[in-house]
Amino acid sequence: MPDEIDIANEHAECILNAQIAAARVRPDIPKTLTHCLNGCGDAPALGSHYCCPDCAQDHEGRMRVRQRQVAR
Repeated sequence: MPDEIDIANEHAECILNAQIAAARVRPDIPKTLTHCLNGCGDAPALGSHYCCPDCAQDHEGRMRVRQRQVAR
């Protein structure tokens, strides 16, 4: 029969697993953007999520690093 500590550990594990799963989900990118996804403050180029190729490379590089960190 599980005691209080076992029940608390199972509860903590469920919460942790839910938080890990939530962190691995990629947020949807809105179809119409008013600012560059890199956060530079400029308007994105027509048909793009970024204002310039440099911002695209910077942001995509950070997203790759973030994905590797979450996968650990």
